[in-house]
Amino acid sequence: MRIIKVLKIALASFIVLVGLISFAHAAPLPVSIVTGSAGSYNNSDGLLTDNTFAVEGSVWTGSTNVWWYDANSNYPVFYIMYDDIYRLEDMIVSVDNNDNYNVDYFNYSANSWFSLFSILSEYGNVTWGMDTFVIQTEIGFTPVNTDFIRIYGNGGDGMYAISEVWAWGSPISTPEPATMLLLGLGLLGLVGVRRKTQK
Repeated sequence: MRIIKVLKIALASFIVLVGLISFAHAAPLPVSIVTGSAGSYNNSDGLLTDNTFAVEGSVWTGSTNVWWYDANSNYPVFYIMYDDIYRLEDMIVSVDNNDNYNVDYFNYSANSWFSLFSILSEYGNVTWGMDTFVIQTEIGFTPVNTDFIRIYGNGGDGMYAISEVWAWGSPISTPEPATMLLLGLGLLGLVGVRRKTQK
């Protein structure tokens, strides 16, 4: 009977910890630097990671967006650096839906930029204006290890906008606190069960 009680407590603890781990992944990766270069644009590049998404179908020149006209292919490039190297696993990106955008990541081993994914003008689910994409669900990419990405427009009607760029992932340099806590509680549970069975 005591073993069943211990197992029930261990199961309840496991469920709570899984919930905490899921909650820990709800926040986007912490950003260290956001900067734009190579071309002119309207509004602050800090809007790209300010946690304010444009309303679906809203005007592309809205106050929550970084936007620009570009008839001469002088595309601004926006760089986002995170506070550590992560295994980049998913992203949410909000852009004007009738343009093409590229997202690249920096590979330190090769000392070069590589394509992560592209958002094409035919993608999306609104007929006009700003559109938010959950990348792994709608487009997909292979997870990569990086702390540095860039996003830029690359073809379309010459009127571009980006509202928000969120990324999720797992740190690769140190174990997550929630994972270590789960492991520690699991080991304590095993020790407790072993002691109970010995008695």
